[in-house]
Amino acid sequence: MPIISSYGRAIRIYARKGREWALKYVDGTAADKNGKPSRFRVANRWLKLLDAPFLVSSDCCDVMKKSPVHKYQRETGRMPFTGTLACESQLRKQAWMRTGCNGFAAKNPTSQPMAFWTENDVLAYLVDNDIEICPVYGRIVKADKTEADECPKTPKYKLTGVTRTGCMYCGFGCHLEKEPNRFQRMKETHPKLYEYCMRPVSRGGLGLDAVLSFADIKH
Repeated sequence: MPIISSYGRAIRIYARKGREWALKYVDGTAADKNGKPSRFRVANRWLKLLDAPFLVSSDCCDVMKKSPVHKYQRETGRMPFTGTLACESQLRKQAWMRTGCNGFAAKNPTSQPMAFWTENDVLAYLVDNDIEICPVYGRIVKADKTEADECPKTPKYKLTGVTRTGCMYCGFGCHLEKEPNRFQRMKETHPKLYEYCMRPVSRGGLGLDAVLSFADIKH
């Protein structure tokens, strides 16, 4: 079950090696094979996932997205351009600071020409060029305040619909969302799909009701 965040991958590893080993990632004493302190830390609140009655993992991303792309790269020799932004996560920001937009010397060379854009840059570009967006994002409207950092004269925009899209049943980051979160919205907009994903696995569903309840995520 992909819930919480990239912690999901770590929790899967912790569950194999045991609680005592896992606790090192909470107090910061964990180290890699070379003795270097691990950069991964796990919040106390998620330790209970070690005892969850379901498996926690982020492997679905590898199977459905990363592996097919890497396979295509090996077979064609072509390398990807991606639209990821450095502001989207700390890991992406760190990667951009190391390599810039073009990580040609990396193990998996990638060009990220939009890495230095902000999310507001993207929305402003769409508005300035009158580009249509998917209805699920709603409309692009001006926010109440203007951007006060590097571009004080640039209007600040926001979306009236969802700000992120991906696999519909994924729970990554759901615990950080304001209500109504993605599952609460799904209940209203796609009731049949909501019923399917919440239904127990024994009855042909995905069993997310039990998973989200265990993680104290409202749905």
